[in-house]
Amino acid sequence: MSRGNDSNLGVRLLRLLAEGYEGLDFAARFPELLEPAIRQQLRGDSDRLEQHSLLAALLERIPDMIFVKEASELRFVLVNRAAEEVLGFPRLEMLGKTDFDLFPSHEAVYFQEKDRQGLDSGQPLDIPQEQVMTRSGTRSLHTQKIPLCDEDGTPRYLVGVSRDITEFVQAQAEVARSQKQLRKLSAQLQQVQEDERQRLARELHDELGQVLTGVRIELSWMEKRLPEEQVALVSHLEQAQTLVNSALATVRRVATALRPQILDVLGLQAA
Repeated sequence: MSRGNDSNLGVRLLRLLAEGYEGLDFAARFPELLEPAIRQQLRGDSDRLEQHSLLAALLERIPDMIFVKEASELRFVLVNRAAEEVLGFPRLEMLGKTDFDLFPSHEAVYFQEKDRQGLDSGQPLDIPQEQVMTRSGTRSLHTQKIPLCDEDGTPRYLVGVSRDITEFVQAQAEVARSQKQLRKLSAQLQQVQEDERQRLARELHDELGQVLTGVRIELSWMEKRLPEEQVALVSHLEQAQTLVNSALATVRRVATALRPQILDVLGLQAA
């Protein structure tokens, strides 16, 4: 029965006793006085029970892990089904226990430090990623801790909401490994391409360049020994020398393009 109902009922009973209800049987009137208050109390109890059942059902169906600790000793007073599934502990093993009863000491120290940090600040505390040793192995959680305070601002409870991000963290790690492998393969491919360009540049410069240089020398030797009256032949030799010189210039240009001199000085990255 609520305090308001108790007060109203008490006032009515006192008035009844004061008036004496001359000629009336008090015992007969007593149920009449109680019946409205009892009905109102039952309706209130039913509403509160329905609200409690709804809240309990919501907590059980939320996929995130939810737990509540009392603020003084940080003992678990409420956990939902997701907490059981993530941590691997039945709730009866967790209720009334502290982190030191459930987790390795170094983890328990860390958890309670974060709990106290949230309680002392009076503000929600966001922990983007934390490692938790569970009965099924190490899990990665994204946790938020929210202090619940009384009317005086004193923390009474700490509510925790944790999302299991283990698969997300593993996926991120896999992406990072793949990116590292791709960078390594890209560097290897670039090195192979550079080695091939270097080989081609060397062949152009050393082999074809030497051949063209030899041809130019032979043409020059022939030009010096031709009679001056062989005008047409001298003209052809000069054209041939021009072509050879042009070919040598092209060889040097292509060799330089394939293997810039800066590579030999500063390396591949600089080029």
